[in-house]
Amino acid sequence: MDITAIIVSFGRRKYTIDCINSLHRLYPKIKILVGENGKPDKKIKKIVESIGGGYIVYPFDSGVPYVRNNLFKITKTKYVLIGDNDFYYDQEANLDKLETFLDHHSEFSIIGGRTKIFLNYSSKIPIIGRKIRNKIKALEFQGYFGFDKSDNKHYFQIIKSTNLKYRKCIYSNLSYCQVDMVTNFWLGRLKDLPLYTEDQKIYYEHPDYMYSLKNKIKIAFTPEALVWHKKQNYFYWRYNKYRFRKNEEDFIEKKYGYKYKII
Repeated sequence: MDITAIIVSFGRRKYTIDCINSLHRLYPKIKILVGENGKPDKKIKKIVESIGGGYIVYPFDSGVPYVRNNLFKITKTKYVLIGDNDFYYDQEANLDKLETFLDHHSEFSIIGGRTKIFLNYSSKIPIIGRKIRNKIKALEFQGYFGFDKSDNKHYFQIIKSTNLKYRKCIYSNLSYCQVDMVTNFWLGRLKDLPLYTEDQKIYYEHPDYMYSLKNKIKIAFTPEALVWHKKQNYFYWRYNKYRFRKNEEDFIEKKYGYKYKII
């Protein structure tokens, strides 16, 4: 597996550790780099280094784009996995199939999948079987974002994956289609990826990056790769203080003239 998982950590130790452990358990050969955007955490450092990964401390609150850019620069694998530190990976992530897809589709630089947010499952998450998984209440982000200019307005919009027309990759056996954007769970070919702009810290860094790729590289979406997203814990008040900043609420609209629209 020629993949490095890039994880940005900031003040949510348990989330970061669960994310690391779930990745390593399923894919022991994956390289893991954790960029610390908050205060240094000896426990996270010990866990990452014990599995052969890297833990790098960056200036406090330097921002997700800044940390990811610096991790890009030290990544030595062919592919890079982007995801949040509150993700949990199980067998449905299908990272091996995402890698196979990009190995055989040089026309695409990124392939992304779906994310689901746990709504009623807050205990320590095991590798859950399908019967248990189907009983978990979850809010699903299908994974496809498009650009809509209807009514002379601009929107980022989420479109149900069932409304898309797919082709079949005979090498990975994944269904896929070309899209404008994917959610923050994607695998990319490192040499094709530009750096993030660093004009904000967090919150809308992902749609900002996706928009910057428009007309530069091709992005694929598959409904057959899924990652679990832990429900936002509002008791992480130190994290939330930085996560929800007033000056970033209208960032995308001010920069691009786009608003969010869910259809």
